[in-house]
Amino acid sequence: MRFALFVLTVALLASAPALAQTITGPARVIDGDTLDIDGQRIRPHGIDAPEKTQTCRIEGTPWACGIAAWGELVQLVAGKDVSCEMRDIDRYSRVVAVCSADGENINAAMVAQGWALAYLQFSDDYVPQEGKAREAHLGMWRGEFVPPWDWLRGDRLVAAPTTHNSLTGRARPVPVAHRAPRQREPLSRMLFAGEAVGIKVGSGLHVLGHDPLHVRDPRLPPAEQPAQ
Repeated sequence: MRFALFVLTVALLASAPALAQTITGPARVIDGDTLDIDGQRIRPHGIDAPEKTQTCRIEGTPWACGIAAWGELVQLVAGKDVSCEMRDIDRYSRVVAVCSADGENINAAMVAQGWALAYLQFSDDYVPQEGKAREAHLGMWRGEFVPPWDWLRGDRLVAAPTTHNSLTGRARPVPVAHRAPRQREPLSRMLFAGEAVGIKVGSGLHVLGHDPLHVRDPRLPPAEQPAQ
């Protein structure tokens, strides 16, 4: 019995430094809640962002909120020193971490701008930021959306009028009346009616795989795009 306790203690002590590890370096953005630093995939702790192929809706019009969340994370890390303090390792072998870019907490910033939700299954660290984003109608909170964890299970928005709280006028997620089978939709269908979409990086706006152009910002729904 004592030997078993000794082995367990040694194992816990050996794992403690690994869980306290900090990963630093330039970050590549995979989607709204996944980074890659030097080949290591990192999942920001305590948040869940829309899938890259996910759409949301404003006044009945679908828009690519998943691409928008990806674009916001690109903006947060572009050209900055990124540091991620490990909290855990998930079932996909990704490091779960609290990340910062030039000292700014990336996890908190994504929720504060409305491009991710507080992932209460794992943490309530970012509930205050979510509340403020909801009240200010930022990011996904401009309209209707399915929480990312439900989207992965196959839930989709139903064809229904925009749902608001009649007392406050605040947008909120719409009840889902059906579950569609999961399928991977072509990226071209997720963008704004096939128009060019880019991400602001530095002084220009970059289209995937193209040179900087002045094109539409994917973080804005169609009604809020600047005139061309």
